[in-house]
Amino acid sequence: MPLNNIATRKEVASPNPQEVWSDGTYVYVADGTDGLRAYSFNGVSFSLLDTILPDGLPFSCQGVWGDGTYIYVSAKTGGLFAFTFDGAVFSQIAKETTYTVTSVYGDGTYVYAAGWNDLVAYTFDGAAFTVKDNTTPLGGGPYKKVFSDGTYVYVGSDNDGLVSYSFDGTFFSRIDSDTTHGSCAGVWYDGTYIYAGNSGLEAFTFDGSSLTSVTYDATISSAEQIFGHNGYLYLAAGGDGLIRVFYDGSSFSVIDTYYDTGPTVTGVHAVGSYVYTTDDTNGLTAWYDATAPSANFSGTPTSGNQILSVTFTDSSAGSPTSWSWDFGDSSSSADQNPTHQYSSPGTYTVSLTSTNATGSDSKTRTDYITVSAVAPVVDFSALPTSGDAPLSVDFTDQSTTLNTSTYLWKFGDGYTSTAQDPTHVYQHTGTYTVSLTVTDSWNSVTTTKNLYINVGAANTLIKTNDEAVDSSIVIASRMFISGDADYNNILKGLRVYLPASTQNPNESGFRRPYGPGLIAD
Repeated sequence: MPLNNIATRKEVASPNPQEVWSDGTYVYVADGTDGLRAYSFNGVSFSLLDTILPDGLPFSCQGVWGDGTYIYVSAKTGGLFAFTFDGAVFSQIAKETTYTVTSVYGDGTYVYAAGWNDLVAYTFDGAAFTVKDNTTPLGGGPYKKVFSDGTYVYVGSDNDGLVSYSFDGTFFSRIDSDTTHGSCAGVWYDGTYIYAGNSGLEAFTFDGSSLTSVTYDATISSAEQIFGHNGYLYLAAGGDGLIRVFYDGSSFSVIDTYYDTGPTVTGVHAVGSYVYTTDDTNGLTAWYDATAPSANFSGTPTSGNQILSVTFTDSSAGSPTSWSWDFGDSSSSADQNPTHQYSSPGTYTVSLTSTNATGSDSKTRTDYITVSAVAPVVDFSALPTSGDAPLSVDFTDQSTTLNTSTYLWKFGDGYTSTAQDPTHVYQHTGTYTVSLTVTDSWNSVTTTKNLYINVGAANTLIKTNDEAVDSSIVIASRMFISGDADYNNILKGLRVYLPASTQNPNESGFRRPYGPGLIAD
């Protein structure tokens, strides 16, 4: 929906207001040589509450900004002023007149002002300004608008384009500038992009060392002032009026334009549902923003291995009041900025529907999230791993896998199993290599344990007239072999000792060739 023009307020026959700022309770206008004005606005009309001339003199009040306690005014040749407003009357608190300044912005720690030939950093303690440092543009002045994100300072200039600085509390350090599209006036930073009003509208990124142009649109009029609010950019574009623009990270879209014939729009500020502008024909104007949302979002990261945790950030314009997310895996959320975990590999399409009292809008990003499968880590154990045939062995899968898997065991004796934790009986002596293959929909991984299971022959039972012994060493007084066993094979590998006094060649089962003492090979 378009902006609704609710009210205008013109104080003089030929008004020349420069900038406007609101704290949500009052609206303040830097009204040129007519000083600083304070208004109330009830949603229907403005009421002028007070006007003050800095130092009582008709300095040209150009820029205005507040921090919730103090209102700062750049009064051109008059310098920088600080005021308070109690709802009825302004009080001038301090002034600093060293530099000619036309634009002012505070980041909560420092107050920055830009002017004809200087960018100046001040501190303000509630009683007085202290100049910390100043710097001049390399290509010559003037500086136009200044903005700080709390870490870096960005300023537009006629001959130096868009310039970035750092300020350490003592000195400015110039970092980078961009003059590709000529002089720069309005500057705004939304936390991701720096916007510059040069010969069109341009979006930059800044990594702390370099300004990088992302999008430039020469069809959009250069902005004297830029203000971001509710996902839109509002441009005070001089004789081209008030322009509302949406930026999706790759291109600008002009939503609508107002006052584009006649008035010269010089200032813009927005708070809540209202947008305030200043121009040389109507003075101060209030617009009501009753626009349905324009849905938009981003996610990070957008690819990775399972289990992938993605943080989604709503960047919808138009002040949505409710959100509906579809993550593409049958999961949803009503949070504004949710975090979602993707457990299964795949490619997912994500959509967001943003809603406010005026309407709703949806944004879909097809195949936005890519989750890669994590291959199984295959391992297993067995118990026991040695013994005499027949040997029963319990195998236990100790693999780590994130996906539904199948199992294939090879026991090394020609037998296999597809159970996860099988039991297998080895019937014959030998040493066996065992392997386990774990397979899911994306990967198949095999682990092999060589010579893992050792199966020996059962010990032969040697019977004597004293005892039955199942051992590799036999001490006996007399012995015989039951049945028709092969005597040599039975005794091979055994150490059998017989006392000489007990050796009786006539004893059944006694084989003379083995004689007294060690009788086995």
